[in-house]
Amino acid sequence: MRENMKKAIYAAVAALLVAGCGKDKDLSPSGLDRNWFAVEDSSDPVDHLRYEIYSQTGIALFRNDTIGSIDRGLDALGNPYVYYEVLDVNYAITSRTEVATYELSEDDDAVIAGLELMRDRVIPILPEKLYPRCFLLVGRLDIDQKKNRKGEASAYRGMMTTAVGRLNSIKTMSEAEKKRLAAEIAAEVISVYLVNERATELEDFYAKADASTQGGDKISLYDYVYDIKETNSSATSPVFKDWKEYGFLVYDTSDTSFNDTAGSRSYKTVGQRRDVETFLVEVLLGDDDGFGTTYADYPLILEKYALLKALWAEIGEELQ
Repeated sequence: MRENMKKAIYAAVAALLVAGCGKDKDLSPSGLDRNWFAVEDSSDPVDHLRYEIYSQTGIALFRNDTIGSIDRGLDALGNPYVYYEVLDVNYAITSRTEVATYELSEDDDAVIAGLELMRDRVIPILPEKLYPRCFLLVGRLDIDQKKNRKGEASAYRGMMTTAVGRLNSIKTMSEAEKKRLAAEIAAEVISVYLVNERATELEDFYAKADASTQGGDKISLYDYVYDIKETNSSATSPVFKDWKEYGFLVYDTSDTSFNDTAGSRSYKTVGQRRDVETFLVEVLLGDDDGFGTTYADYPLILEKYALLKALWAEIGEELQ
């Protein structure tokens, strides 16, 4: 009985092997192994420069959000099916929020200026371990992000790509403006890493946002969701001060209730990520004397600058 069962199993395996060796019909590439982020050389000046940067750094720089296509034959209804690979700036794993909107640039000279800025000024700032897989260079980039900012932006770090804006303005920028733009782009990438991966080392920096309400309770201004109002005397509200006195370089520009009228001023503070980002821009610019002069009357700002400068010197060296 057992011998007969063995023979039956061997016969079944042999039949499967014979069937597997039969000639396959209509085989075609699936396209699933295609590297959409590989940049090929071209006689086109823009694409040739993109290829040079890619070959030197491994970073793909795109001017279009549709980065490739492949013919996948026919769909279930017999219609031609072409798959397009598209960079979704707002992609997220669990949801999709329209944080960033943008306009592509058709100006080749503007794109070349943007590529040169990335090659000469941005990528050299970034430690290789923080290189994004790709950048999408666009004519104009707008961000709407609560506890952060609203309006035109220099860069936005998404999960699928990092969008870089102001492309159409680079050609007419001064050297100082180009230097600041490069710092803003790099800070967008680096600050995401610092906030997500090095939170413990940022604790002293974050602690500078601790404050007290008028009733004496301790709060963090990062978590304070209400406007800081000049006219508010509530015991649960902080004493009104300019945001710079509280140690912030910027306020939350996504807050539509911002008021700069004397006697009724109000604003909202930014979150941790935006705070780190704005200070990191200044650290990357490296003008210690100029920064110290500009913010001489704001000791908290100077303290936070010194903390982040020292921290980035240490972490930046570690990441090299």
